Amino acid sequence: WVIKESLIKWHRGKIAFDFKKWNIKNNLMKASHPNYSYDITIFLKIYKKWLISITTKDVLEENKNLLLIYDYKK
Repeated sequence: WVIKESLIKWHRGKIAFDFKKWNIKNNLMKASHPNYSYDITIFLKIYKKWLISITTKDVLEENKNLLLIYDYKK
């Protein structure tokens, strides 16, 4: 669900219309949509109890850090 929501927000679609159109493949690393002639790259990160998904048309390096997470403790 998190990946598809990220994809739909990326292309400014509608959940009711686009949810079934996104095809996730390559072990959750790529996605395709019938309206696009190219694959979309998926970055999926688990942090504590959070599942974070970022989608982009760009090709990402496998170990590139996209998120900087700061644990603030008093």
